Amino acid sequence: MTNKIARFRAQAFAKQQGHCYYCSVKMCLGDPVKFAKEHALTTAQVRLLRCTAEHVIAQQDGGKTTPENIVAACAHCNATRHRRRRAQSADQYRTRVQRAVAHKRWIGPWIFKPLLQPTHPS
Repeated sequence: MTNKIARFRAQAFAKQQGHCYYCSVKMCLGDPVKFAKEHALTTAQVRLLRCTAEHVIAQQDGGKTTPENIVAACAHCNATRHRRRRAQSADQYRTRVQRAVAHKRWIGPWIFKPLLQPTHPS
């Protein structure tokens, strides 16, 4: 199962052009030290931007591990979505996160550096 999730995560990462499904910030899928150097970030900051596989429909809600149900999300967005007291759908959570990003109130001000400027991947 782990290899399948890793493969689906890599496919989603490529499809999303390396940007988080929720916040649209560039994620780290490879070498965290190299990513940190390229973007002048600390290793703690890179940990938050680590690419994870996110089930759009959570497994606990019957979501399957299929390419259609897996998106690439930064570790921060993935963990934050699942910490909420009240479960939100992926679309509701994405809207909430995009609003926070638009007001520059997401993760920390360092994500708004030019190389990590959030974009809206197609």
